[in-house]
Amino acid sequence: MAEAIYSITEKLDVPFIFKSSFDKANRSSAGSFRGPDMDEGLRILEDVKNEVDVPIL
Repeated sequence: MAEAIYSITEKLDVPFIFKSSFDKANRSSAGSFRGPDMDEGLRILEDVKNEVDVPIL
């Protein structure tokens, strides 16, 4: 997804900063999946930063 959005913003000469969350705490059920743990979530965000070469917020 980051690559597709970055491609569009690059053509439009618009700055792009990737923002995502690895912990979805606001779920309606306490037992719902909240996402990967912090270490895995941060690793995924680091991969996006390195592979797409965009800043991460």
